Amino acid sequence: MDLQKISAIIIVKNAQNTLAACLNSLKEFGQIVLLDNESTDKTLTIAKDFQKTFPALRIESSPFIGFGALKNKALSYASHAWIFSIDADEVLEFSALRELENLEPQPHWVLYLPRKNLYRGEWIKACGWHPDFVGRIFNKNFTKFNDNLVHESLILPPGAQKIHLRSALRHHAYEGIDGLLEKCQRYSELYARQNPAKKGSMLRAIGGGGGLNSCGIIF
Repeated sequence: MDLQKISAIIIVKNAQNTLAACLNSLKEFGQIVLLDNESTDKTLTIAKDFQKTFPALRIESSPFIGFGALKNKALSYASHAWIFSIDADEVLEFSALRELENLEPQPHWVLYLPRKNLYRGEWIKACGWHPDFVGRIFNKNFTKFNDNLVHESLILPPGAQKIHLRSALRHHAYEGIDGLLEKCQRYSELYARQNPAKKGSMLRAIGGGGGLNSCGIIF
């Protein structure tokens, strides 16, 4: 797989603490699309500084229109058919680049990476936090994200084949309890808007029915 023919896409909001590491892990890709969601911290300054040495970084902006819609908007700016979607608080491990180079992907493949979720810098392997496979590499001519306000995911058309990689993403999920509670509250509000007929809860909202669904355990 030619890394230069992959566009990495990121949606960001106030990601000054993790963005530089995220961007640096993507330097071997042919393009990076960063869609900023009205950041008020140093996120855009960090992105523009990175752009000076990586001119293939495209910076766009948008108000919040839902996580799924934002990712599809970022997707529309990508110049390559193959897409790698990453969050601003994630870092792609170097070994993943070498693993991708050895693949000859088919258009109907959707590649899943195991995610190492970190809390205060520690890798959490219990509480349903590992393994946490996430679909992130795909051909935009084959699929895209759904339009969910929260817990967006790739649409898997008939014939889609899931390919699980060995190499991982490091996910700096939370630096402390304040960040965790803030995210729980934000996702609960979006979940309630998206599912007006269902009773919401923090755990359901932040977990989405799978993956990180035990945030209360780590208190």
